[in-house]
Amino acid sequence: MIPFEKYKHNGNIKCSFIHGNGFPPLTYKSLLTELTNTLDITSMLLRPHWKTTTSPHKLDNWSLFVDDFIQHAKEQKIKNSIGIGHSIGGNIVLKAAMKNHEIFKSIVLLDPTIFAPSIIYTWKFLSLFPKVLENFPLAKAARYRKTSYISKEEIFISYRKKDIFKNIQDKQLNEYIDSIFIKSESKYELNFSKVWEEHIFLKSVYDDMYIWKNLYKIKIPILIIKPDSNPVFRLNAVRKISKNKNIKVITLTDSSHLFPLEKYKETTDIISDFLF
Repeated sequence: MIPFEKYKHNGNIKCSFIHGNGFPPLTYKSLLTELTNTLDITSMLLRPHWKTTTSPHKLDNWSLFVDDFIQHAKEQKIKNSIGIGHSIGGNIVLKAAMKNHEIFKSIVLLDPTIFAPSIIYTWKFLSLFPKVLENFPLAKAARYRKTSYISKEEIFISYRKKDIFKNIQDKQLNEYIDSIFIKSESKYELNFSKVWEEHIFLKSVYDDMYIWKNLYKIKIPILIIKPDSNPVFRLNAVRKISKNKNIKVITLTDSSHLFPLEKYKETTDIISDFLF
């Protein structure tokens, strides 16, 4: 059975949430807590967070994660539900909606890793030169990330200095730290494989032409929220995807790719306005 997490809820509307690469579900504790006022949320874990799984070196593209989710939906009898995904999670939710029309009645994608064909073809060309891709900043950062700390205070001080977290409040930063580190007898250690994290980044676009070839199949309402600062979901992809009139794209001001942590209340309000 595909591993997943569930959350205490007040709402009875079924919802599947898929997290980002290196950001397990409890990273989004503040956001999910707000959303559970109206939604009954289940969150499938991506393979880096399984107790046992295949080798990340065998990963060819992200279709594996889409197949995992479709299997999860079958196991949990998920039909006619709401889908929400952040980053890679948004990519997976959209592809799953294209492959199986029974799972979702509407979906929300939070700065999804969906790239225009020009980026996809460029990336595939660069894949002919492995040493070039090895220096892709996100993959390189994952490869060399520190995985062991003496104390939680040391982690917090280190992460507080990182530019990527500058707009995240202390509470949400602590939620992120708690979600990815586990305390042993003498130290705090990263609770998932950084090798998986690196390979997910490196294999990010290889099957993404599937999206553009099947965009016409999407008949359900879709909301895409993107940040105004350095979004992953860029303008050329926005223009192309907006040709499907079922898809609405909005920009959240004063935010980055991590806006589900930075602005979880505003994100909840936007999602609720769209769904209800």
